[in-house]
Amino acid sequence: MNKKNFYEKLLAIMMVTIMGVFLASCSDDDNNKENGGGNSSDIIQTLKSNKWITKDFSYGEGANNHAWVDDETWTLYFTSDNSGISYWIQKDYDTDLGNSTTKDYSLFEYKVSGNKVTLTYEDWTTLTLYYQGGYLTTESMGTIFEPSRMTYNDYEFVKTLGPQTGSGGNDVRYSYDDRTQRLTISGKGRMNDYTASNQPWYDKVISEIVIENGITYIGSHAFHKLKWGSNVSKIELPNSIEEIGDYAFCDLGIEEFMVPTGVRRIGNYAFSDCDYLKKVNFYGCDALEEIGDYAFAFCPINLGYFTVPKNVKKIGSMAFISSSCNSLTLNDKLESIGNAVFVKISASKLEIPNSVKYIGSQAFRGSFSEIRIGTGLTSIENMPFVSSKSGNMYVNLGIPLEIPSYNYIILNTNGDNAAGSWTLYVPKGCKSAYQKANGWKAFKSINEDSSLTSGNGMPDNNDQEWVATGTVQGHDYVDLGLPSGTFWATTNIGAEKPEDYGDYFAWGETIGYNGGKKSFNWSTYKHCGGSSTSMLKYCTNSEFGNVDNKTKLEPIDDAATVIWGEVWHMPTEDQFEELINSSYTTLEMTIVNGVNGLKITSKSNMKSIFLPAAGYRKGTSLDYDKQDGRYWSRSLSIEYHGYVLAFGLAPHSYGKGYSGSLNIRGSTRFYGYSVRPVF
Repeated sequence: MNKKNFYEKLLAIMMVTIMGVFLASCSDDDNNKENGGGNSSDIIQTLKSNKWITKDFSYGEGANNHAWVDDETWTLYFTSDNSGISYWIQKDYDTDLGNSTTKDYSLFEYKVSGNKVTLTYEDWTTLTLYYQGGYLTTESMGTIFEPSRMTYNDYEFVKTLGPQTGSGGNDVRYSYDDRTQRLTISGKGRMNDYTASNQPWYDKVISEIVIENGITYIGSHAFHKLKWGSNVSKIELPNSIEEIGDYAFCDLGIEEFMVPTGVRRIGNYAFSDCDYLKKVNFYGCDALEEIGDYAFAFCPINLGYFTVPKNVKKIGSMAFISSSCNSLTLNDKLESIGNAVFVKISASKLEIPNSVKYIGSQAFRGSFSEIRIGTGLTSIENMPFVSSKSGNMYVNLGIPLEIPSYNYIILNTNGDNAAGSWTLYVPKGCKSAYQKANGWKAFKSINEDSSLTSGNGMPDNNDQEWVATGTVQGHDYVDLGLPSGTFWATTNIGAEKPEDYGDYFAWGETIGYNGGKKSFNWSTYKHCGGSSTSMLKYCTNSEFGNVDNKTKLEPIDDAATVIWGEVWHMPTEDQFEELINSSYTTLEMTIVNGVNGLKITSKSNMKSIFLPAAGYRKGTSLDYDKQDGRYWSRSLSIEYHGYVLAFGLAPHSYGKGYSGSLNIRGSTRFYGYSVRPVF
């Protein structure tokens, strides 16, 4: 048999097979046919009881012995009194291309008037048919639909056609259209919560999700782990949405998202692992209060110049861990920021508002050179900040917060403690507390800044009692409310803290022990020619009297004036007398940070200064430190002495109230004593 005869025979066999099917369909029981019209209700009942079929065949032969046959079947199912489904299937038999099947369906609404049946399709096109002789026909009789009684299998088959619907909540319905692969959620109120495999649509291939207005809650796992082949690239939510549940859109392929303006909470993992999500818009989201843990984790979002919506109170851990932003502005209602929230910040400045109470570990990573912490912070995890640069940190907290674990405040991007390259600024009176606190003491330097305020009180190391009233020429002072208007410095010359000993000076000399004077005696004394009897400037004794008639040091010989500035000077005898006058102050021998000394507290305003028992220098030794305090005045006694405020601590009675000696007396000038400036 030649090739041409083979194809001719194949075509004949195919035609015989197909015609046999057609003839069989035309030989159904005549009881399925009706020969007349009837009223509308009868016709509707007849329409619903049958499926209505028309067939079309085409065939042909092309070049090179190419043969083909198309078998097309069009079936109408009237599924209710006013709606139905039009189902079309085409089977192609091709000697070159092989066999294939194409299917499609469309929904329609219909009306019956007399024997006229009008179908209106989804695209609003219409088809008018006439019920006559038991058939449905077009007006021209060009198309004839023959009835065939509906069977159980037919009813089951129809269920697979058209949108599949079901419950998604108390007043919520879902509809899935397999032609468009569109899932629609409609109704009012809250959707149900699910797991990643028990959603009613978990076995559907979905390319589009439509949430209609009226839905207030997207259920947990609602669209998490959709069936393989699903490709949802866009989600639009109505502003009726108030909450997005945990994992609701996790793992989707969406590329951008507009947060609904009515949403109050975005749940944990709600959009995590959306690998293509690059843009999220929070514009107008004034109702938003919480962004959950991992809410947008591992999404390559560029937040740009991001301002946290104004009513957000909590941002969960890793909420934006893979997102980047050029700048970050936190609102003044934010209270909690979890671990590793913002890890790609380009801004050089970070401000933590007063409302923030908690910051997690590595919550902020960027290129900061300035960090400002507000007054409300009560708890931080280890390593809250990571920066690639050195800089300044300003803390509006008087009491250093406890830092767990490694006691790191700030890391560099290599994971090392970066505090050594940063400068810390704290409120007045708090420096010593930070210098002792774990983590905080690692800063390169710690400075007090009068512009900072404490949101959590003052340290319990008595610093609060001598918080500086102000600063002049770079040095702090306290106003004790004394009648003379004398302001007393908070530290000795050469000291950084009230309890530091500082430097030691001979009377009338401006170079102290720390400046290079290592021995204190008459032979090293600057004035009087190295002798107590030499009648030079400021030299007096019982025999010769006061040669130059001066009663106090001139500024050029006043250590306070020369070292601290022209406003400052050593106190006079009268100023010492006023300082220890029981009408104005109370005196107490006490301990500050392990240092013995004399605490002097104002009766008018309860402000205090502390004079450490620094001892004194004679020759090359330091004598009686921790026991005695000796402080020069700038006044002369009637002999060759300079006046000094001297106090001693009585043995075994320390810490039980004042019981040591205290007096103002003349003292040999070459001794190295402390200097507490005044102005």
